[in-house]
Amino acid sequence: MARVKGVAILGLVKYIKKYSKEKGKSLDDIIKLMTPEDQKIFSQKILPSEWYPYSTYINLGNIIDRVFGKGDHSLSRELGKISAQTDLKGIYRVFLTFFTPQQIVKKISNIWGSYYDRGKVEIIEFNPGKLIWRLSDFPEIGKFHCKNIEGWNEAFLELTGYKEAKARETKCQTEGSPFCEFVLTWKE
Repeated sequence: MARVKGVAILGLVKYIKKYSKEKGKSLDDIIKLMTPEDQKIFSQKILPSEWYPYSTYINLGNIIDRVFGKGDHSLSRELGKISAQTDLKGIYRVFLTFFTPQQIVKKISNIWGSYYDRGKVEIIEFNPGKLIWRLSDFPEIGKFHCKNIEGWNEAFLELTGYKEAKARETKCQTEGSPFCEFVLTWKE
C-alpha cells in the first residue's frame, strides 16, 4: 500500500479551511463524507512529516473536488498549484533556497520521494524550455492526483524562476498506460 507524507494531506486541509465559509462546508463536514478508516486517521492530528495511507489523500482530494468544485478534477489542478506554493515556501523551501532552477528540475525524483514512498520518477527529456518526466510503479494513482501534479508542476516551475510555465499529462496509468507522463514547458 502506497503512503503519502502528511504535508500533502495538510495542503488539502488548508484549502478546506480557507474556503469552508464560502462553500458552506467545514472540515468536519468533509471528514464525515470519508470512509471510516479515513475518519479514524483524522481523529488524530495530521503531522507534516509522518506517513499516511495514500488512499486517504486520494479520497480527500476526490471529495474536495466533488464538494468544492465540479467533480471533473479541474479543481484538482488548482489544488496542486496551491500545494506547491505552500510547500515550497514552507517545509521544502530548501529546494528553492540552495539550488538553481536547473538543479531543482534534475532533483524531481528526490522531491517525489519526499512526498510519496512509492513510484519511480524518470526524466525522459530535459532541454531549455522543456521537460518530460514519467512516473511508473504507482498503480494506485488516481486521476485527482494526476491533475494535482499538473498544477503542482506549473507552480513549481514558476517558483524556481521560470516564466509562462505549462504542464500537461500526455499519458496516464488511470487510462491504461504503464506510466504517467508529464510534459512541462516554460520560458527562461
